[in-house]
Amino acid sequence: MEHDTEGRAMRVNFRRSRAGMWWIMAGMLLVTAAGCPDSSSGPEQPQDQADQATETDTNQAGPEVLPPGAAETEPAGGPQPIETRSPRKILEDMVAVYRKATRYADMGRVSMRGTVDGRPLDGVYPLVTAFERPNKLRLELSEAVVVCDGSEFKASIRPVVNQVLKIPAPQDIALKTLFDDPMLGQALMMGPTQSVSWLPPPLVLLLADDPLKTLLYQADEPKLLPPGTLDDHFCNRVQIDRPDGALILWIDQKTNLLLRINYPIDEFERMLRLQGGAQNVLGLGITADFVNARIDEELPAEAFVFEAPPDCRIVERFEPFGFELLGKKPDAFSFVDLEGDAVTPESVAGKPVVLQFWSVRLPVSQPVLQAIQAATAEYGDRVLCYAVSVDATADTPTTPAIRDSMLQSQLAQWQVQLPILRDPNEHAEKVFGVRLGSEMPTLPATVILGPDGTVQVFSVGFDPSLSQQAAVWIDKLLNGVDVAGEERARLVAMRSEMMDIVDRMAEQDLYILPREVTQPLNDVTPVAASEPSILKREDVFSCDALASPGNICVFKPKDGADRILVVENGDTIVELDWKGAIVAKHAVPVDPPDRIDFIRTATEGERRYFVAWGMGGQQVFVLDEAFQPVLRYPEKVSSPHDGTADVVPVDLNGDGKLELAVGYLGIVGVHVIDLQGNRIWANRTATVAYRLVALPPDAQGKRKLLVTNTNVNGMTLFDAEGRLVDEVLVPGHRVGWIAGTDLDGDGAFEFCGLDPVPFERMIAFGFDLQGHGTWEMPLIEA
Repeated sequence: MEHDTEGRAMRVNFRRSRAGMWWIMAGMLLVTAAGCPDSSSGPEQPQDQADQATETDTNQAGPEVLPPGAAETEPAGGPQPIETRSPRKILEDMVAVYRKATRYADMGRVSMRGTVDGRPLDGVYPLVTAFERPNKLRLELSEAVVVCDGSEFKASIRPVVNQVLKIPAPQDIALKTLFDDPMLGQALMMGPTQSVSWLPPPLVLLLADDPLKTLLYQADEPKLLPPGTLDDHFCNRVQIDRPDGALILWIDQKTNLLLRINYPIDEFERMLRLQGGAQNVLGLGITADFVNARIDEELPAEAFVFEAPPDCRIVERFEPFGFELLGKKPDAFSFVDLEGDAVTPESVAGKPVVLQFWSVRLPVSQPVLQAIQAATAEYGDRVLCYAVSVDATADTPTTPAIRDSMLQSQLAQWQVQLPILRDPNEHAEKVFGVRLGSEMPTLPATVILGPDGTVQVFSVGFDPSLSQQAAVWIDKLLNGVDVAGEERARLVAMRSEMMDIVDRMAEQDLYILPREVTQPLNDVTPVAASEPSILKREDVFSCDALASPGNICVFKPKDGADRILVVENGDTIVELDWKGAIVAKHAVPVDPPDRIDFIRTATEGERRYFVAWGMGGQQVFVLDEAFQPVLRYPEKVSSPHDGTADVVPVDLNGDGKLELAVGYLGIVGVHVIDLQGNRIWANRTATVAYRLVALPPDAQGKRKLLVTNTNVNGMTLFDAEGRLVDEVLVPGHRVGWIAGTDLDGDGAFEFCGLDPVPFERMIAFGFDLQGHGTWEMPLIEA
């Protein structure tokens, strides 16, 4: 058996969280679209025509029904004055007004509109700001409410509606103050306007040292558009061209107050198409109107009064719903199946148990139940899974009882075959805090108990990746992993990462997530060429005949000289001779947008096989020694995943047959398949399995797999049957990439890893399977 160890170009793909934030809002739009009728008059005019606005034909990308105080009408008082200031001067005068203000208030709101694949998108979200120096504040946003009355700082956020944050008021409110609690900070950043600033622009104007650093971030010099009018306000319109599109500020000529923003939509539209699957996006517009914006007017005391939801829990720090139960055994509970038998902690002990709480009155229960059913189907009786209905079992003055037959009929209609449990004792709410109500609903909720009866997972709501994520949780529990401990560690890491981001934000006075910037080549000064000090480089050949060469694979056939293969243009394998001439070209049957980036080879007996795949691609291709297709895995892509990362052709179990060990991005983990496309095993405990290394065979010919695992910032070791053997952590290093081979011929592997954080100073390091570092070398100096 031969295994190629050719070098590969590494493509580190650690995505920033910005895309995720955009995707959340894109998802909100798509949900809105799905619930709207097809008949719609549609948007008035796309945003890219806004520069043609006149005094009475203003913001075409705005909402059809404007909030009070923002109507576009001809103001009284004669013609609009001629503006003589430059665009930048207009912006500087606006900043000066907010800087001097002691009080500010508006009734702002954000409107989103357009059509996606023929369905209308209509949404209005609050963007309210009230502020009085030094420490009184009210923010009402789509995901959070913040109120500080000068004595106490209180907040509530949508992800945990049953909690209210309550801490002493700061002496002076600064923008950084709002991010002291990481979950509050994340909620504040989740609004539809976060591409321009993490907080409402009026607040940035009031509190940032230099607000224009945020508004003009990576933008061209601002330019002045034809003026417009809002209600009785003559407005200068300043356009700011940014990498993600045009930002248009409507600034009152008289007061220099910001009254409206037309937001750039290029990135938003791209995310709708890329991650939302939208084909036809028309007239997309995002507009913020700062209705009744005013400065230095007396603000009523009730502006800074926080109205706490009933039955809320006062906390000093937000935690995910159910977080306090993680790792603990819940109080005694008893649910009842449809035969009248009780399901208790004692009756389900020894196996992972999925309690999926739902209601016939909650339509979103359908995709959640279907996802959980799909996730648990492959485990058979190793996992117990129940659909726990929280619907009333007896009539009340306000709610009639839901009969068992109604539940059965509903699940049959949803094509869900999970066993049903009833909750006559209301233990869903009393024990787990799960309830269906108009005030603070916490359904649907997924609770997973470990074999020891402790709560290992508590998840509220529906996410498109729930089926995959639930399978990951179950895999980990079956492999003895403390999932609750991982979740607690994840929250700690998230808080630390959030604080690092906020510290950099405050230090730079920049209240937007920095974008990656590609530096133009003409701005780069190349360093002088140098020769290696240890290894001697020798030029063998060069080849200019390939337009887009990629990964290179060099292998030695049974007879003859070493052969060279090069990936070309994402769909072709080119063979070169040792003079750089093209010997042959072999097409790979790739279906765009998939492509191939990498190629590996191995032998099974006398037969040689080649494996090709693309980073982030959906399919893996196997070719025979004549480069004819043998396998496309999966044959059809019915459920897209986060993408393929690495593929190792190897005989894992020592039977002389090749298998493919496939590592995936995201939460799919590691799959092992045979050359007929049958999945032998899968283990999802490794998150972002970016790189795999097959270890030398043991005495029985079986091999272990070492896999990168971002979930533990290290590596996971699997045996030949897919069981988790160990986790390998190297103190002081995160592991983004690994390689291993026998360098000194002693039969044991030496290992190398790359630590990509911080990326400005990437470090290569050696390690052993006990997690001991053996050497390290910085590859990129700060």
